[in-house]
Amino acid sequence: MMFAWLEEFRHSPKSDKKSNLLPVTNLTFSEALDLLKDGHSLRRTGWGDRNAFIFLTYTSEPDKNRHPLPGGFNSNDLIDYRDYVAVYISQTASVVPWVPQQYDLLGSDWKIHKMANKVVNDDG
Repeated sequence: MMFAWLEEFRHSPKSDKKSNLLPVTNLTFSEALDLLKDGHSLRRTGWGDRNAFIFLTYTSEPDKNRHPLPGGFNSNDLIDYRDYVAVYISQTASVVPWVPQQYDLLGSDWKIHKMANKVVNDDG
């Protein structure tokens, strides 16, 4: 899905030299979510970990040989992992599933952390 404002900044040669972020700032969560779906990683200006960012992880093939299997599953169960939003936490160099807080949903200080190599167009 492409938006006029997205096209405008995609062609801008400027970059934020201090934080190594692209010049897009002050995005709402709704705008950030659209960009997330297009493969971009995002972050908030107000987050304490300045290198933390969120990104969309994609469905993986079921793996019945994954060990250890989560409790409650039989060894022959196929587990279908679905898309979800994850966060990279630089302080611990870890990735965990991310659930937004109310202030994340209402915040308008989202920034693109890194542009995806290819923006997916929603033309079918």
